Amino acid sequence: MTTALLLITIVFGVFVAYTLVAPLVLNFDRFAGHQRLFCPTHNTYGDLTLHAGGAALSAAYGEPHLRVRRCTLRGDHERCPEDCLAGFDA
Repeated sequence: MTTALLLITIVFGVFVAYTLVAPLVLNFDRFAGHQRLFCPTHNTYGDLTLHAGGAALSAAYGEPHLRVRRCTLRGDHERCPEDCLAGFDA
């Protein structure tokens, strides 16, 4: 029984490494850090930080799902249409 459990654990570990860890490691630098983008809502440029982990993971399987974590033009708990991300090119 322990051999089967060990084999299942190894297979699961390899699966997680290739489907989650590798895409995060390979794509994280594309989305990490500050970005300077034009905000059509405020009609000026702003510095923003993206949710890099989610963007990196989704980029491995198609179009990245971009969300703003922090923006210099947006106050705390202020909603934003995030239209500036349409022009983002990683």
